[in-house]
Formats: sequence, structure tokens, C-alpha cells
Amino acid sequence: MENLNKYPDIRQSPAHARFMKSIGWQVATINNIQAFIKRLPCLPFSLMKIQRFNQPLDKQALDKIIKKHRVVFLKIEPQIQQPTKLSGFKKDHWPLSPSHTLWLDLKPSEKQLLAQMKAKTRYNIHLAQKKGLNIKVLRGQQASLTDLKAFYQIWRQRARKIHLNPPRFDQLKSLKTAFGQDFFLLLANQNEQLVTGLIILKYQQAAWYWHNASTKCGMKLFAPTLLTWQAIQQAKNSGCRLFDFEGIYDPRFSQQTKKWQGFTRFKTGFGGQKIQFPGPFVRWLNPFK
Repeated sequence: MENLNKYPDIRQSPAHARFMKSIGWQVATINNIQAFIKRLPCLPFSLMKIQRFNQPLDKQALDKIIKKHRVVFLKIEPQIQQPTKLSGFKKDHWPLSPSHTLWLDLKPSEKQLLAQMKAKTRYNIHLAQKKGLNIKVLRGQQASLTDLKAFYQIWRQRARKIHLNPPRFDQLKSLKTAFGQDFFLLLANQNEQLVTGLIILKYQQAAWYWHNASTKCGMKLFAPTLLTWQAIQQAKNSGCRLFDFEGIYDPRFSQQTKKWQGFTRFKTGFGGQKIQFPGPFVRWLNPFK
């Protein structure tokens, strides 16, 4: 596989900046690197995060932003190991974005991609194809408010069962608006009932497996496996060369990702290359200096 670090991360995309603005974050630019800033309630100070940047941060430009917004806490998550250490940063133990992921090279043919999968994954795809599932691939405005609500309902139900808090529905709408034609909603229905849904986001020549949800019925039908294969095909047909599964279990952060081991087995069934990022670094700042 070629060096895929050349693909900019979706958190550094203009669409992601629009989304972050819509949910209350300010966006600053440091030499083409996006930083996200949140004002603390009832205080004249801010928090800042910089995620998945693939070039060195300019210290002088960074300090100007810190001073302007009176930042008291900064967390960074570089995409590649920084060649020089930034003073004052310490290794953190709580990633904001996945620190370990799976990248699937989309340049091979669909036949080759299938051959790279684990036998059980291929078998489950073929099995699901015989279950009479109706698959819809909706891009941008094709995804109606009704479609989004249907997906959100099963997503919220699934999240509650595994003790997670999904974003609010208005944030899902904002995500669709921000990404426009780079937002894909894939739905699998049986007997006019939604059983599985999947959201894919695209930026340049890469696609991200962003949100997914399935009912018990959907899982019994292996609908998530079929829908993920449909998402991979859609990404490839849309000109993408990389499919990012957006997070798998990371033994370096076992406490934070211990619940990810189940879907890690699911994702690794599709093949691909495991990618490990440097992880998060934090810096506490004195706003009075």
C-alpha cells in the first residue's frame, strides 16, 4: 500500500469546520491547520483542540491563537509523529478521535477487495444478499428528514443498550448540511422496516465510516456486513482511493476502547491495514502570562 499519510484527515476538511461552527465551536487556522476553540461557560477562557494534522505546528502562530482566545487547555492529536517536540506538551491518556484505525486501499478491483476479506465476511455478504433486503444509497439532499429520523431512532436505541450517548438529532442534521454531497446515508430495509443504517463522509479521495446502527433483526440478517460492502463500493465508485473504518481497539488505550473489540472483529473482516496514530498530547496554559 502507498503512503496514505498524504490523504488529509476529514477533521481538517472545510466541511468539518462548517459542522463544528454549527455546533458552537470557533475555528482558527494555523498555517492551513484547523484548530477548534470552545469558550468556557461564564468564564473568559477557552479550550482548544487540533486533530489529525499532518504537518508540524508553527509555534509562533499557535501562541498567537492561544493568547487571542485565552486558551487554558490545549489537546493535539497529530496524524504523524512530529519531527520536533513542542514545549509544554505531555502525553495524554484519553483520545478524542480514534488512535488506532483500519485503512482499506480502494485501488484494487471489487473482485480483489472481496478476495482480501476473511472468508466469514464474504460468506455473510452472500448470505445477506439472499435475505431480500432493500438497500438505498442516499447522497446529500437525497437523504430526507424522514430518512435521517429513521436512522437516528435505531441509532439512539442501540446506543442506549450499550450505554453510549449519541449526538443530538439536530447535530446529525447539521452534519448532513455541512458535508452536502459528501454525506452518504445507506439504509437497509426488510418489509419496509429499517434494520440497518450507515453514514459515510467523503473528503477528497477518502471516505470515512462515520456512524452506524442496526436492529437485532438487522444483525440476524447480516445487514451491517452487506451495507458496509455497499459503502465500500460506493466510496470506490465516487473516486475514493482510501476507506477509513474510523476506529478499532487500541491496546495502548485499553480502558477507553475496551468496548470496541466486538466491532473491531467486524471491521477487520474486510481486510485493510491497521494504522496507529501517535495519540493525544495536552498542554495546560496560564492565561495571565
